[in-house]
Amino acid sequence: MKAISTERLVLRPIDLKDAPDLFAIRSLPEVHKHIFSGPWESVEKAQEWIQNIKDGPRSFMYTIRPKRQLDEDHDGGEMIVGVIGLNRWDQVHFMYDPKVASRGYATEALTAFLVALFELQPKRLSIGTLVGSDNAASINVLEKCGFVPDVPQTLRYEPQSAEISEEEELNALQGIGYVPTGDSYSLFFIYPKPGLAE
Repeated sequence: MKAISTERLVLRPIDLKDAPDLFAIRSLPEVHKHIFSGPWESVEKAQEWIQNIKDGPRSFMYTIRPKRQLDEDHDGGEMIVGVIGLNRWDQVHFMYDPKVASRGYATEALTAFLVALFELQPKRLSIGTLVGSDNAASINVLEKCGFVPDVPQTLRYEPQSAEISEEEELNALQGIGYVPTGDSYSLFFIYPKPGLAE
């Protein structure tokens, strides 16, 4: 898996050595309050999470790093400001440091990730994600990138195979256009593969 370069960011495949930086970000209350499993207890737990991603048949993650010449807050090497990718439950996952909020990094990273996802997994017809209904910033990013509400779903099963079946993909598309109720604690969004309706 290769790194991805955008106008302002470098997305690098996640590595165990990234654990301390990701642990620090996820330890921030304003970050882990939006993650259903909460904060990690230690850097070792972050390493375990990274290893589970690397071992999954479909999952993969990138760290999000501003290009050095555009990073006003860091004068050394590339600084990790977040992570984005496909988690063990076959859903989009992203997390970023609040200090870079409102710079458009999450939208830029997600846009680039979606292109990479459908290139790496060409049989895939869509990708979904679960998000808390109170997480307005993430919902805004998803909608900017073309995600639409889907029927409520719990966390999907952990895929046992890298092979993507047509049946599971068609089933995932059944709920597009669902209008969530006002009392929903979590919302499910789906992104159909570009050109699917053509």
